[in-house]
Amino acid sequence: STACFLFFLAFYFFRSRKLLFLNASTCFLALLIALISLALVILYYTKKITPWIPAAFLIIEMFLSATIFWNNINQPSTNITNYTAQTQTFINQLPKTAKDQRLAKSFLLNNDRGENYTFNYRGAEVFSSNNDPKISDFYSLLGLPGTGYFYFYSTSTQLTDALFDIKTFITTTRLTDSTVGFKNYGLRDDLKSNKIWYKDTYNTAYQCNTFPLAFAGYKANNLKLAIKQPLENQTKVLNALTGSKQVYFSKPISAQITSTNLVVKKDKNQLNYQSKKATLSTLTFTYKAKPNSVGYIVLDNNLMGYADYTSAASSLTINNHTFRSMPVTYQPIGVYVPKSGKVTLKIKLKKEISKGSLLNPELYLLNKQALNKTISYAQNNRLKLSKWTNNQIEGTVNIKQGQSLITTIPYTSGWQAFSDGKPVKIVKALNRFIALDLPKGKHKITLKHTMPGLKLGIIVSFLGLITLVFEYLIIKKSSFN
Repeated sequence: STACFLFFLAFYFFRSRKLLFLNASTCFLALLIALISLALVILYYTKKITPWIPAAFLIIEMFLSATIFWNNINQPSTNITNYTAQTQTFINQLPKTAKDQRLAKSFLLNNDRGENYTFNYRGAEVFSSNNDPKISDFYSLLGLPGTGYFYFYSTSTQLTDALFDIKTFITTTRLTDSTVGFKNYGLRDDLKSNKIWYKDTYNTAYQCNTFPLAFAGYKANNLKLAIKQPLENQTKVLNALTGSKQVYFSKPISAQITSTNLVVKKDKNQLNYQSKKATLSTLTFTYKAKPNSVGYIVLDNNLMGYADYTSAASSLTINNHTFRSMPVTYQPIGVYVPKSGKVTLKIKLKKEISKGSLLNPELYLLNKQALNKTISYAQNNRLKLSKWTNNQIEGTVNIKQGQSLITTIPYTSGWQAFSDGKPVKIVKALNRFIALDLPKGKHKITLKHTMPGLKLGIIVSFLGLITLVFEYLIIKKSSFN
């Protein structure tokens, strides 16, 4: 059992080393500490040493770990400091109106999904053990990477921008791994015709047309969404929340498929491929579509992993624009159709990939006119905000018969709702987000959030402090006597 444990530990560290950005010396040190700890535990249970020896080793190990951690905090790498300074400078240059709603971007460092806290903007990404997995599942169904305790907002569309109130989306021309740990996911060429808030050498901040944070609509809790159909799911969600019947995407446009060093066979909507010899292979998909239009190519989730060594594809390009996909879900990749009407997707496979299968990537053009009609409906029925802080939202809304107040604020504990000064029960929209059932008419709404357990924590801490002082006085008195 000891040998199995050590093998698993070694396998975990060296298998995950690239993902965790650990160097070899760190892995060896961790294994050495684990070995010493195991040896001390065995010696203690066989009664060959006193308990003070493993206890002393534990204290020393904790002290050294804390010292190393503190030194790393006080001496951040040049990559982190440069990235933080450059990104913060860019966001600071944006006008206030570009940051008064939610903001998202396609890039991040070290896969840190908490950068909205770092750069102080309202985001749509979370990396927390407190996250509701239902939100992650919902993201995944919409073609956004989400699983367990995290969700990204990278491979998005103009429909998800509208739904989640993403008023500003920032893209970059910097490629993945242009600096250590830097990742640039997805492609948002579908925003090329949008207005630009601000642009510098590398980054572009696009203006997006969106739903308001809250509006009078329909809860859609019985909506059925299908796995592996992100664009169809997005259509269902927007229509269900607004009571619309719009068609946002064209029928799928199939590509002419060519390949090098591959035998490709089509099986319904799947492509099976096998290499002829152990060299690099390429799949090329050429689409013909309406010039100057925008749309999305839905890609298989098995093309790329979180790290290069877990990826089947060595590179992905659309019209010579390199991008990176995520391994979590089928994801739409934003494209712009140039004047030629030709869109080319190239997938380069690694030479060690001898065979496999993937979803046949098809192109769907966006009907922006239909989308704008649905957005106009939500805006015309919006909660007119008078206050929006980190823990409180206030505004007025006009509710029609059968409608509810709909938000994309995750349904979590700690929220309180008031309508016209009276408490209102919080219900769910899409089984995941905060909604309020309100009677017909105009209402003044207040949503307040208090950190769960904050009051209890303060009380317990205060009682603990009193107990500590009381015990100190008793011990002092006993010692004096």
